[in-house]
Amino acid sequence: MRPILMKGHERPLTFLKYNREGDLLFSCAKDHTPTVWFADNGERLGTYRGHNGAVWCCDVSRDSMRLITGSADQSVKLWNVQTGAQLYSFNFDSPARSVDFSIGDKLAVITTDPFMELPSAIHVKRISRDPSEQTGESVLVIKGPQGRINRAVWGPLNTTIISGGEDAVLRIWDAETGKLLKETDKATGHQKTITSLSKSSDGSHFLSGSLDKSAKLWDIRTLTVVKTYVTERPVNAVAISPLLDHVVLGGGQDASHVTTTDRRAGKFEAKFFHKILQEEIGGVKGHFGPINALAFNPDGRSFSSGGEDGYVRLHHFDPDYFHIKICSTKLHDFLSSGSARQYGQAGKQGPQSHEIYHSGACIVSGRWNRGLKPTGLCLESNPLAVARMETWPWNLRATKYKPKFSFSAKTFFEVTILNCIRHRYGALLERKEEEKMLMRQALIRVGHTALDSIWPHDRTKKRVLIGVFQ
Repeated sequence: MRPILMKGHERPLTFLKYNREGDLLFSCAKDHTPTVWFADNGERLGTYRGHNGAVWCCDVSRDSMRLITGSADQSVKLWNVQTGAQLYSFNFDSPARSVDFSIGDKLAVITTDPFMELPSAIHVKRISRDPSEQTGESVLVIKGPQGRINRAVWGPLNTTIISGGEDAVLRIWDAETGKLLKETDKATGHQKTITSLSKSSDGSHFLSGSLDKSAKLWDIRTLTVVKTYVTERPVNAVAISPLLDHVVLGGGQDASHVTTTDRRAGKFEAKFFHKILQEEIGGVKGHFGPINALAFNPDGRSFSSGGEDGYVRLHHFDPDYFHIKICSTKLHDFLSSGSARQYGQAGKQGPQSHEIYHSGACIVSGRWNRGLKPTGLCLESNPLAVARMETWPWNLRATKYKPKFSFSAKTFFEVTILNCIRHRYGALLERKEEEKMLMRQALIRVGHTALDSIWPHDRTKKRVLIGVFQ
C-alpha cells in the first residue's frame, strides 16, 4: 500500500472529511486555509481563504455544494464548494471548535470553547438554501458542560446531539429542548479528554477516541459501551470503515515531546482493529508526528490521515486487505481452556518470544507484549492438518525442532520449518531448490495450501507464507 503524500498545508492538520460520493477530500489545518483535494490521486483543487485563525473542523453538505468550517478566529463560515466563495459568516464571542451538518443540511451544530468568562456552548443554526436569506440567529444554545467541547455530532433523525470533550464525559442532548438525556460515568466511560467522535455509516453506533489511550464503540441511542480498543498511545483521531468490520485509531505522544524522542518511540502510526473482536490487525506507518485526523472514503477502499507534520497521506488499500479471514476464536480463549497444551516455552527472546499451543482442532500461537499479555488473533487451521500431524516427514513429538507458527497481519501463518527439514534430510539438501521443494511438499502433506514463497536475504532462516482455509 503505497501512500500518496499531499503537501499543501504549512501547519499541522486538524481535520479531514470526505464528501458523500467520496471523490473529494477536505482538509483543515492550523494555517487558516481549508483545502479541497481529489480523493483519487491527491491533486489539490483549491483553497478557501477568509479565516484568520486555525481551522479546527469542517463538514460538507450531502450534495457537495456547501462547506462549513469552524475556526479559532471566533467564526464559522459557509462556502461554495465549487467556486470557493464565502456565502456567510457566523460570528461568536469565543473560538469555534466543531461543526456538523444535520441530515438534510437544514441545521448545523456548532461548539464554542470557553473563553474569558464565557463557558463552552453548543449552538444549533438554521441553514438556508438561499444564501441571501441566511441569518445568524441560533435555534438552540446549550450551556453546561465543563471544559472545552471537542466534538459534537447529530444523533438519529436529528432528534439528539452527542457531545464529548475535556471532562471525559459523553452526553446526549435533546435537539429541540436542549435537555440532557444521558451521560456516561467514569466507571464505563473514558478517564481522560475525549478527542474525537466518528459515526458509523448506518448511524447506529459511534466511536470515541480519548487521551486515556483507548477508543470505545457506543450504541448511539442507549449510550452503552459495545467494544473497547486499547492502545499504547493517546488517541487523537478515530474512524470506522463503511465496508468492513474495521476501525482505525491514530495518535501518538504529545506534540511538545516529538523533538526529544525517536520517531519510533512516538508511535506515530494508524492502528487497525477488528471492530467485533477488538484485536489489532495491522498498522500503517509514515507520519513523523502525531496523527491528528483520520477519515475513511465512503466506499471503504481508501483512507487518509493527517498529522502534526503537516502532511496528508492518502492510502488506497491493496486487494489483500479485502480478503482478510479472521476466526472469532481469540488466543486467550485457548490459553484459558483446559484442553490447551503448551508445546513451546518462552525463553531466549524474553517477553516477545513465540508460544505454541495445540488445542484439539487447531494449532495456535501468539506474541507476548511487555505486559505479558497475549496479543494477536488465533486462527483456526484446517482440521486435516491436525488429523495428519503424524504423517509429517519428521516425528513432531520426538524431535526438538518443532515448527513455530506466528500470527501475521494478513492472517497468514509464517511457518519456520527449515530446521525441521534439515534435521530429517540434512545430507540431501545441497541446493535451495531442493529445500524449497521439500518445504512445499511438507506443507501440502499437512493439509495446507501453499500460496507463495518468499525468500528474503536472510542466512539464518527461510520463510513460507501459507494461507489457512477451513
